Amino acid sequence: PCNHKCGDVFSRHLLANHQGEECPKRPYSCDYCREYASTFEDVINHWPECKCYPLSCPNQCTPYAFERQHLADHLSHDCPLMVVNCDFQYAGCEVHLPRKDMPAHLQ
Repeated sequence: PCNHKCGDVFSRHLLANHQGEECPKRPYSCDYCREYASTFEDVINHWPECKCYPLSCPNQCTPYAFERQHLADHLSHDCPLMVVNCDFQYAGCEVHLPRKDMPAHLQ
């Protein structure tokens, strides 16, 4: 039987591979943060909260992913496709443009 108590039984020549690579109850650490350690089947439940889980920019400004902990900062300060208010909104300007187009509007 498997040492991880998954209930599966294997012949000896298959057991080592099962316990090390296939068993859903094998010890496993999150591939992204390396801080969360549990079982392989449980780490999937951690990913929706993992601060290092890779997420794409919802504006699709880049093919690269951001760690969850950095995505909000990217959207707030850096994303060229994020629609932002004009700096002169306080003076009545109601223009909303992608960040990359705002410099041309301000000239």
